[in-house]
Amino acid sequence: MHKATPMIAAVALACSIDASAQSLPQPVQAAVDDATKDCKVEKGFVTIKDVNGDKVPDYILDTGRVVCGGARSCGSAGCVTQIFASEPDKSYKSVFNDYVQGMKFVQIAGRSAIRLTEHGSACGRAGSDTCYLTLYWNGSDFKPEQAKGDQHAAATPPPAGGLDVLIVEQGGDGQAANCGSSVVAGLKANGDGFLAVRSGPGGQYRQLDALHNGDMVFVFDQRGKWAGIVYGTSNVKCSSTQNRPVPYANKGWVSTNWLKPVAD
Repeated sequence: MHKATPMIAAVALACSIDASAQSLPQPVQAAVDDATKDCKVEKGFVTIKDVNGDKVPDYILDTGRVVCGGARSCGSAGCVTQIFASEPDKSYKSVFNDYVQGMKFVQIAGRSAIRLTEHGSACGRAGSDTCYLTLYWNGSDFKPEQAKGDQHAAATPPPAGGLDVLIVEQGGDGQAANCGSSVVAGLKANGDGFLAVRSGPGGQYRQLDALHNGDMVFVFDQRGKWAGIVYGTSNVKCSSTQNRPVPYANKGWVSTNWLKPVAD
């Protein structure tokens, strides 16, 4: 189970219900009672949604919708979201309990998954750096995915920045940009449905993250049909006068087949 450690914020989900007017499974009700004792509960605290693909309702609790003593129990690190998923015996268990900035339920290659936006500390980075994480349903829990055939990577710590092949910004005159903007496009709904961000320019490298149609990226480097990109980052600067490794935390290599350049 993904357990709470100091991180981040409120989550927008669908199909919310009034917890006080709905009969809830025992573990869900216990969590509701614990989170709302002597507190005011706002609409959207409890959401019903099938998150693991078994066509049975699951429950999401967003503590950002709970006000205690006139204040929310969310600091600069954010608020806790807890997910209860159905079991084959019709019982429920907590499969996620953590602080998040954002949460989106998606299907990736036919598998149920959660795309999380978290505080930088969740990825061992500075707090101001946004951390992106995708968790996949494995039949009993949501876990990060290890790339196929990459058993060695599980036992060997990744290089600094998570990359096996560095992305290098080529120095320029300090005036013209050394990178270009592109948008992820052309991914088919009946395909994988995502663009893998990898630790190097090739399908054999570890998958670090996943992008979807409409996601914006900055291309800094290119090796054949693979682009070294920065994504999910604001105020990106690419006007260095010297060659340098790209300094941003959210970076990796993607296939150029699914990138469409954006005119300046």
